[in-house]
Amino acid sequence: MDEKEVYLSMDKPDLYNLGCAPLTLLAAKQVDDLWSVLTWPRQPLPVLDIGCGPGDVARKILAPRLPPGTKLVACDISTKMLEFCRQHNALPGTITYEQLDVVEPDLENSAVWQYAPFGKVFCLLLLHWVPDNRRAVQNIHKLLVPGGEAVFSIIANMVFYTAFEEMAKDSRWGRYMQDVDEFVSPYQHSEDPVSDFCQLLQSEGYQVLHCDVAPQVLFFPSEMQRRGVGSGVPALSARTTTAVPRSHLHQHLVPGCEGDRLLTSLEEQEVYISMDKPELYNLGCVPFTQLAAKHVDGLWSVLTWPRQPLPVLDIGCGPGDVARKVLAPRLPPGTKLVACDISTKMLEFCRQHNALPGTITYEQLDVVEPDLENSAVWQYAPFGKVFCLLLLHWVPDNRRAVQNIHKLLVSGGEAVFSVMANMTHYTTFEEMAKDSRWAQYMQDSQKFESPYQHSEDPVSDFRQLLQSEGYQVLHCDVAPQVLFFPSEMQRRDFLKSVCPFLNRVPEDKKDNFLDDWLQRMEKLNGLSKDVGSSEEPKYYIHFNIMVVMARKL
Repeated sequence: MDEKEVYLSMDKPDLYNLGCAPLTLLAAKQVDDLWSVLTWPRQPLPVLDIGCGPGDVARKILAPRLPPGTKLVACDISTKMLEFCRQHNALPGTITYEQLDVVEPDLENSAVWQYAPFGKVFCLLLLHWVPDNRRAVQNIHKLLVPGGEAVFSIIANMVFYTAFEEMAKDSRWGRYMQDVDEFVSPYQHSEDPVSDFCQLLQSEGYQVLHCDVAPQVLFFPSEMQRRGVGSGVPALSARTTTAVPRSHLHQHLVPGCEGDRLLTSLEEQEVYISMDKPELYNLGCVPFTQLAAKHVDGLWSVLTWPRQPLPVLDIGCGPGDVARKVLAPRLPPGTKLVACDISTKMLEFCRQHNALPGTITYEQLDVVEPDLENSAVWQYAPFGKVFCLLLLHWVPDNRRAVQNIHKLLVSGGEAVFSVMANMTHYTTFEEMAKDSRWAQYMQDSQKFESPYQHSEDPVSDFRQLLQSEGYQVLHCDVAPQVLFFPSEMQRRDFLKSVCPFLNRVPEDKKDNFLDDWLQRMEKLNGLSKDVGSSEEPKYYIHFNIMVVMARKL
């Protein structure tokens, strides 16, 4: 490696990034929990994200929440990780990516020093990889303005650290794990990590405002994805074990306070799923990427692959996360992936943030295109596989869509569909369209409903459609589905991004409209909140979804 052998395979950003979605969600929850108590000066000072990794937290979590005009500097020890950030998570005018080792002894000559002092420093899920926590918090103190605030989250202990220590004593693995102590959190064996970290901070000139430790669980939609995270860690990929986090140390500190200021809002857009606002949609798409991964994993073993690879098509690729993080890593070597979407702005986002040269090509396509043979995608046909995930519930003319997919497939080619059969937000749209307060903004509400919203047997209906268009249906079922969001703010922001009517509502009525919509969904059990006895609340969206696999006859 060019850099020291740092934990989390920092010279393999693509590999690490494949499994980082649960960690991004965890970071979002930590930020949301403390955001309202952070203080913001009238004249914005720059904000620093230390240990930014692939840049998802900087672009998806921090940047959208910052007050207007605030500069975000995101730094990492790895030059290769920073190259990945600049390619996939660039946000010109807001985020600057720079190299920094958090224990840098010559801090004043680092690339980050030129932007100091910082009003806020976020050091999320980093310090458990850093043996010298004292030097790290000293450097962060130097980078902060007096009265500036820092937010830390640290894994206090974790069973894979214990497993490493046990395996290092095993004759089969000991020779590969002689440096095991370098890969163990400084707080792994602490009887009171909260007290230890608080004392460290106080001794280095911080006032500690919040410090606690709590159990934490990361959710992975499949065994394959959870196992895949392990391959992103050098001590795992070379020395093999699996990891399940047990707890994290969540820290908010301040050497002084000012007045509170809340985060800014984002603009919504009229087009469903914000197809011309890919940044907005992408902020909340992580649960859907995980859901798509679950559907793909559930059917992957029964897909058939020819010796000579044929291209694969991803229709309705959105921001490109599924194409790059879910499909591309699973394809046989040498397989070309064509990912398409109706939105040119979404495709621009894909090419900027989810490019994978030599493997993925992004092209424009309307799945109901009447002149398919002259579309940009036709040149790559025939395809051996077509994935049409979480798309057809937005398409009123499902017949034309499956006809086009049939034309694009090679004989014997296979298609995988996932389709929302019904969802309470469709029901609430119908109700609100009859409400005198909202009717004028929702006259076309039926355009935004799943074709299967009122079907008594959506599986039978979709199966018959496919069979009538020349498919053999190999698998077709419908099941309840739950999407998890780590905070109420994230769930609310996501629903705002997929509401087609909100931008039509006058500014002074938008909050009332949104509140009415969410309350109606809650009454219909489409939204729920789980408050456990010892855990933070969890927020869910409920719906039914069909997963289908079919073969072209």
